[in-house]
Amino acid sequence: MKQQQATDRPDTTTPRTMRSDELRRRAELLIDDFAGAASPAQSADLHEVLQELHVHQIELELQNDELQLTQKRLEESRRGYMRLYHDAPVGYVVIDTAGMIRKANKTFAGMVGDPVEAVDGTPLAGYLAAEDRSIFLARLRSFRKNPADKQLDVRLDGPGGPRFVSIRAFSGEIGSVADESPGDGLLVTVTDIHQRKLIEKEIEGRRRELDAILAGMSDGFLSLDGGLQIRYMNSAAEQVLGADRQQVIGRGLFEVFPEACASVFETEYRRVLLEKRARSFETFFAPHDRWYEVNVAPFQDGLSVFFRVISDRKKAEDAIVESEQRFRSYIANAPYGIFVSDGHGQYQQVNPAACSLTGYAESELLAMEIGEMLAPSFREAGLTHFQTVKEQGQVQREVRLRCKDGSERWFSVSAVKVNDDRYLGFIDDIDAEKQTQEELQRSRRILELNHRIATIFLTASDDDLFHDVLNLLLEAFASSIGLFGYIDDNGDLVCPTMTRHVWEKCQVEEKSIVFPHAQWGGVWGRALLERRSLLANEGLQVPAGHIELHSVLAVPIVQRDEAIGHFILANKEGGYDQEDLDLLEGVADQVAPILLAYLGRLRRRELQSELETINRQLHKNESLGRMAGAVAHNYNNMLTVILGNLEVALADLPQHDTGLKNVLGAAHDAARRLAALGTNMLIYLGQSSTARSFPPVDLVPLLEDYGRACKQNLTEEVLLTIRLPDQPVPVVSDRDLVRRLLDSLFANAVEALGSNGGSIELTLTVVSPGEIAGDHRFPVDWQPVDNPHACIRLLDTGCGISAENLERIFDPFYTQKFTGRGMGLPLVLGIVRMHGGGVTVRSVVNKGSVFKVFLPVADVRPDGGSCDGEER
Repeated sequence: MKQQQATDRPDTTTPRTMRSDELRRRAELLIDDFAGAASPAQSADLHEVLQELHVHQIELELQNDELQLTQKRLEESRRGYMRLYHDAPVGYVVIDTAGMIRKANKTFAGMVGDPVEAVDGTPLAGYLAAEDRSIFLARLRSFRKNPADKQLDVRLDGPGGPRFVSIRAFSGEIGSVADESPGDGLLVTVTDIHQRKLIEKEIEGRRRELDAILAGMSDGFLSLDGGLQIRYMNSAAEQVLGADRQQVIGRGLFEVFPEACASVFETEYRRVLLEKRARSFETFFAPHDRWYEVNVAPFQDGLSVFFRVISDRKKAEDAIVESEQRFRSYIANAPYGIFVSDGHGQYQQVNPAACSLTGYAESELLAMEIGEMLAPSFREAGLTHFQTVKEQGQVQREVRLRCKDGSERWFSVSAVKVNDDRYLGFIDDIDAEKQTQEELQRSRRILELNHRIATIFLTASDDDLFHDVLNLLLEAFASSIGLFGYIDDNGDLVCPTMTRHVWEKCQVEEKSIVFPHAQWGGVWGRALLERRSLLANEGLQVPAGHIELHSVLAVPIVQRDEAIGHFILANKEGGYDQEDLDLLEGVADQVAPILLAYLGRLRRRELQSELETINRQLHKNESLGRMAGAVAHNYNNMLTVILGNLEVALADLPQHDTGLKNVLGAAHDAARRLAALGTNMLIYLGQSSTARSFPPVDLVPLLEDYGRACKQNLTEEVLLTIRLPDQPVPVVSDRDLVRRLLDSLFANAVEALGSNGGSIELTLTVVSPGEIAGDHRFPVDWQPVDNPHACIRLLDTGCGISAENLERIFDPFYTQKFTGRGMGLPLVLGIVRMHGGGVTVRSVVNKGSVFKVFLPVADVRPDGGSCDGEER
């Protein structure tokens, strides 16, 4: 039974348990064999022994379970330590006496870039940089004998190239860490110190660089700790102080240099330590017989001290002070003006001569800059001279200064640059000499200009004379435009030069080279009226369309206190000055007698030419008048008979004879037109039977109605503008005659515009006889009566009329347009003759024409004023 129980127990899991069970079974068998032969007492003893064996077996089983649990915990702990061993940030390597790797952790394997299995059995030196292997092998024996505190820094070849590592021997039991028996192996740690080495290398390089900088400095340098002990001294400090830095570093400063104890050095150093603020000072150190400049700053709980010997500089400064005193003495006693300024032109010092020459007190000059002393007209040039001194170091110029009394005087200036903030100038008054030179130069320029102008008057043609003189003046005065004109017999200013210099640039309609005396205005007009020269460089205003003016110089040409001509120059770059005015006045004075003689000859030639023209016109008109009058009268008489007979024949024709009736009707119409032509001829000749006893006609409504009808008939390409006065303008005339006059003028204007179109302007005003211009007046012998005249003005922007054709436009049957025409404008002249009026014409080819018809006003208003036209 016991045996059965013993066999029914589960097997133990350890060899020790199995052996105990075997012994128990063998004991039970022996007891059973022995039980039959043994006495009861012996049998009882045996069973007791057997019971004790059972108890002991249970105890052993309990101990075995406890040991198994302990073993499991130890195994888990061992696996944890192995993970720490392999995953530690430090490489672990077990090497034998030959330096072969017996065991390595994963960290080391990662350092060398191989699997852990590949590392085992390889020499550790094989993973080191070639130049470090011999060092390691030489130290290996020492590592094995006494591993404690043994360390070696070498480079390990890894995947990223050589890296610095630290190899340190481990003095503990090898087996406890690497699962190895102690034997003769050696455990070492391999720590990556590459970044630390690089930082140490950089720090070392910086330290050597700083040492080199400090060593190369010409200034002495000391580094002191908080107790004023010397931590560092550069070579310059060694040389200046006469001390060996190897012997003084680590010692107290005033122990090494006791003579400096309780001096300004100690006072200032301790003050910087206390206040933690940098300080600088200069002091004379008697034991060394030297001047020192010292800069002290707090640094790392101590001081950094920079110092230099400045004895030579002090001597130089003393010499400079002495030189400055001598210099001031020289300046004060110099006979010419001396100015000392800084780099900004601010005066720092002036001598008495400078005050005397300019009239300013010393305090006034010291409050001024160079620019304030310069004359306004010379300021830009003077500041440029000062800039030249800054750049080139010296300059000699003539400048114009403004003195205290307001006068501007010329000075000779010599300036030099002492340094970047000190400039020295010497001035001498040369105003009298300069004025003499300028007067001589001005006289030479006047003589040269007058000589050239006189040559032009002697050699140039009448067409080119004024233009050539003006071109000469434009060049001499650097002007872009100008006018040169003369005063005619009517007192008006005539400017022949306008057509070449101004005509194309001026956009004003009705431009004329004649400026009536009543219209003189602006700078040039005032100069003529007041017979004095005027200059303007700003504030010039001109009417719309005129050339823009920036500067004007107007000088009248006066002879015997009477203006006979005018010089006008304009738009000089930078404007005109008094020198220009004086020069042109000198030219005008010399030109005056020459121009007066020329105008006399010109007027004599013009009068002679005008008389010849008038005689020719009168003779032609008289001859034509006699012939045309006779022809027209006889013509009309015969046409009267023809018209009468045609009318009788038409009245006697049967109603059904339409063919003959049409033929006779056409003949009758042609005869009527011929009769009208004859009437027009008589009107042109002033031999019309129509008397001048017309009732007064107000031209204002007549022209208004006529203009309204014209606007309806004109094409879109033609722009018609009508300007009429508000008050009546009565004339003694027949309405039909005025309409015929207007028809002829409008037909001529529309034909001048052509197919391109343009603008026509009809204006009615009242003018005095003195306002009627004398150019191209028709009839040539017409003189306006002494009462106001109605002025019908028609302007067109058409093709214009050439100068050679202007005298013929009122000749009967003269035309350049269509064959069979030519009675339109002659009819206008005839109608005007009938009213005792006249016509003036002004025209420019490709610009347009202006016709003005003057008719005497029937009823003059009490005030005798003229009507101002306005657009209606």
